Amino acid sequence: MKVLWASILVLASAAVLSASQSSYSNSGGTVSMTTNSLTISGTSLSSPAGTVTMSCNLTVVAVTGDTETWSCTGGSFSLQSTDGTTSINGTFASGIFTFAQTEINRTFYYNYALYANFSASQTIHGAKPVAVAGAVMETLTTMTAPLTSVNGSIQSGLIDMSQQYEPVYIADTGNNRIVQTADILGSNWTSIGKLGTGTNQFTSPYGVALDAAGKIYVSDSGNCRIVRMDNMTGLNWTSYGACGTGTGEFSNPEGLWVDSSGKLYVADAGNDRIVRMDDITGTNFTTLGTLGNGTGQFSSPAAVTTDAAGNIYVADNANARVVEFSDMLGTNWAAWQFPVNYETPDGVAVDSSGKIYMTDSLQSQVFRADNISGANEVSLDVNFLGYINGVEKPSGIFVDPNGLIYIADTNNNRIDQLFDMSYDDQIVLGTVGAGVGDLNTPHAVVTQQETKNVAVSAVTPSSLAFPTELLGTASASETTMLSNIGLAPLTVLSVTSSLADFPITNNCPPTLLAGQNCLATVIFQPATGGLRKGSVKFTLKGAASKSTTVSGSGALVTVSPSLLIMFACASGKATVTNPLSSSTSLKSVKVSRPFTETNNCGTLAPGASCTITVNWCSSTPITGILTVTDISGTAQYVSLTGEQ
Repeated sequence: MKVLWASILVLASAAVLSASQSSYSNSGGTVSMTTNSLTISGTSLSSPAGTVTMSCNLTVVAVTGDTETWSCTGGSFSLQSTDGTTSINGTFASGIFTFAQTEINRTFYYNYALYANFSASQTIHGAKPVAVAGAVMETLTTMTAPLTSVNGSIQSGLIDMSQQYEPVYIADTGNNRIVQTADILGSNWTSIGKLGTGTNQFTSPYGVALDAAGKIYVSDSGNCRIVRMDNMTGLNWTSYGACGTGTGEFSNPEGLWVDSSGKLYVADAGNDRIVRMDDITGTNFTTLGTLGNGTGQFSSPAAVTTDAAGNIYVADNANARVVEFSDMLGTNWAAWQFPVNYETPDGVAVDSSGKIYMTDSLQSQVFRADNISGANEVSLDVNFLGYINGVEKPSGIFVDPNGLIYIADTNNNRIDQLFDMSYDDQIVLGTVGAGVGDLNTPHAVVTQQETKNVAVSAVTPSSLAFPTELLGTASASETTMLSNIGLAPLTVLSVTSSLADFPITNNCPPTLLAGQNCLATVIFQPATGGLRKGSVKFTLKGAASKSTTVSGSGALVTVSPSLLIMFACASGKATVTNPLSSSTSLKSVKVSRPFTETNNCGTLAPGASCTITVNWCSSTPITGILTVTDISGTAQYVSLTGEQ
């Protein structure tokens, strides 16, 4: 996580970017924070005039030196224009809230920022609702006191969103599988593949492509073959190719593309050539290329694509260039050249206006130019706000018809979606691993906009983690949202909770129309101590039923305060109280170094209290965490700050 040392954001003017892509800016309002919640209210929308309100659950995920990071999920997001023309309502799928402290001339400054992804329903000028996915980037005005003690305000904010239902296909190379999700938020995650050489098996799948009918093509690199399947069940699995240098043979095939006429293009990296076939049977197998750096030559070509006019583009990796030519004879050969040994093109894409995009794995960068001459070359903007780390050794890249940029962010084990050549509107999908929501060194991504008249269900967020609550005490409510992100209506049969500790209410109608959503409001009221886990299930007809997992920990004691600020090496005290009708005790009391603690906490009778004394002394300001764990295993935390 990068530190937010500055509060600088250059905002795009609020405007509709395309029929399914919008951007808005906001500022002002009131920001308040407790140990487990964040609320932003009354911020002013610039164009159209209006207000933005949002809230989310906070859970500490990292404390490093003078920085802290919280996860931000659930809650709500609302954008309303004063004239009533624009309405957007949704909930956060995931996000982070960050804090950094600096000292200048003996004065402490506190910088906060929110980066979060949301799912919502958007209505503009009375048109039917559209399901959208988006990102918010909110930077607070620098403060001289912690947000937990005073309210803040938004210095600058950016809200971007696009059509939600845009299925994403990923070559999850390290997991030897292909992944499909209904959108960039990871809804309806499914996968096919495991390590092997047979049907429904891959060895280092490197490229993925789609034809006009939605059939899926994979460059199964380790097996020297190209695979086609009708859908993610592997229906009508067909493979073509063997290892070698001749017709019908490949060596480490990487990038893959299917043009508008259904012809297949393969970056046959190990053979230093591009292959084109009319279909998956290898009809009219045609090659271009030999090893070299001249016209008609390649060195480890990594990716291939075409534009609307049929021109062919190749990421000529080891030659540090992107090459364009008109046909498989190499006619009209031209190159966008980079310094050899300084750039290594791994991916190439062309947008609807003909601009060329290239990923550079060596420099961990993305470049765009107006044409093959490299005119108006730009690189991905510096991530000034530090919300999410930049790309690391990116490979595949794809640009959809609306200009959304998708990047296989290989070493970050995720897919990045950008609204333009900037990190300031970034949505990421994936964390390292092999399960649902996980990726391992993905190398390609492609999307396909759907027009089929079907209902598609999704829930956001897919999980709710509640703050710790005392037994019998009701938490603040959180929401999970059911969305119909498809194009046909679906029927809501029931909304139920699997565990009494999580009572729910909902506003779901019997029929959920295309683009609409409804909410289940959840409360955590633990009946026993320790971790409690359950689910909220939406039982549906006409689309797949969905569930949101819910969890929270029941506490047997209270701990106060939640923040200790200690000056000039003075000690601080935290009080642990048993408010229940039976005796209890603590499992452990721990404090992060260089803080130390002493306590008199043994068995606590009903209504009894004990004291934890925190000690410190340092020539520089320090921060830390006091962790108090009761006998049920539930931990509670006190943030510690020592200042001179």
